[in-house]
Amino acid sequence: MTSEDGFLGLRVGSLTLKKPVFVDELTTVVEAARAMRAASATACLVGSPESVAGILTERDIVGAVADGRALYCPASELMSRGVVSVSEEELVSEAFLAMIRHSIRRLAVTDREGRTKAMLTERDLMAARLESPVALSVAISNASDGESLARAYAGLGDLLPLWLKQGADVSRAGALAAAVRDQLFVRAAELALLGGPDPGMMALLVLGSEGRREQFLATDQDNALVLGENADIHLAESFALRLMAILNQAGLPPCPHGVTADHASWRMTLAGWENRLATLGRDIGPDAVLALSLLADLRHVFGEKSLSDGLRQAVIHAVRENPRSLRYMAREAVRFEPPISIFGTLSTEKTDLGREGLDIKRGGIFPLTQGARVLALEFGMERTDTASRLLGAAAAGVLSGETAGDLTQSMEFMQELRLRFQAEALAEGREPDSMVYLDRMSRMERSRLKECFKAVAGFQAILSNKYALRLLT
Repeated sequence: MTSEDGFLGLRVGSLTLKKPVFVDELTTVVEAARAMRAASATACLVGSPESVAGILTERDIVGAVADGRALYCPASELMSRGVVSVSEEELVSEAFLAMIRHSIRRLAVTDREGRTKAMLTERDLMAARLESPVALSVAISNASDGESLARAYAGLGDLLPLWLKQGADVSRAGALAAAVRDQLFVRAAELALLGGPDPGMMALLVLGSEGRREQFLATDQDNALVLGENADIHLAESFALRLMAILNQAGLPPCPHGVTADHASWRMTLAGWENRLATLGRDIGPDAVLALSLLADLRHVFGEKSLSDGLRQAVIHAVRENPRSLRYMAREAVRFEPPISIFGTLSTEKTDLGREGLDIKRGGIFPLTQGARVLALEFGMERTDTASRLLGAAAAGVLSGETAGDLTQSMEFMQELRLRFQAEALAEGREPDSMVYLDRMSRMERSRLKECFKAVAGFQAILSNKYALRLLT
């Protein structure tokens, strides 16, 4: 099996297909050409969906012009009779075979009743191969080492902006990206196991934005291991080192702050985690707030899931036993004010690029994700994405349904802006960050961003009141 097999195994009907242009047999070649131009098509079918007499292509028309033939003749005089078709139920591999066998680059696609519903070109197939997250995932699953993982994973940075342009909302694009990276983590773990002795039962978790499925153009990773009681801790360390090396080689360097399984503080048995969590909850400080915040987003990706579930319950238990820790975590959510002045204008800063910009994460996205984390821990929510947590807060009566909806829409808009500017940075050869620039935003986008920041400020006020943050020293 090769990296192409996943794509070749797709049904033709699962691809993005274009509706065909139909003309009748008495339509003149000139009229047929106009119909093709109006539809941005390079060919038209002569006949109807139930009965196709032939196909007329740009090449046929160019040939007629070169031969000096009159173009006001019926299209049926120039068309190629008959058309090769495939069913929408057939595999992409069969479509390629039909093109090869008949030496053609276009196929008609029929539905279950045999009616022609679409045209499929070689270009469509190649585009679908490059744009398919399924193909990307299969390529990752079939990778044999870190280098082949890197080659397979490299396409995600190009595909994310493309998916958004094709109409996927930011949450759906984020979910697709997370699914692809989950596959990357799984394959890296499998390769790490193949590369040395098995340490025994364990679970690999992703943390932070990766755990929330809100990581888009990832530049590093946060993860942890939960070891079974009988796991060999020395072999587990060797496994973690191999895993980090493979992920780094694949294009996911480790967290610069050491939040990865190759560090002992992020790799231990469930009992060890419970002891550490008790300490974090009791001796709350900046490092404890950071650790609890990351663990609040934990999501299982590989190994024994019951270990991941056990750690999640341990995190919830630890903060409930130490409610003061929730208040300190909530304080982080109000630490940065949204960049908006008392007059309601956007507050910008001069960036290294010499342009006026603002950090959309610090004053907008982070307060929402951090506040939603705190509420999720207090009310024991299992879902880790911010939108679900806000809905959960509404169900718990902390937010109104309207406020939760406004905050969710604000989050999606700000994430979409952030992703767009990160994609631009990559295209310009810069490291992606969280800065957005007003001179590259429309007036409507700037206006909407101001409303988003106002919604964030309102959320911060709710958190301040709920957790009595003014009284916190």
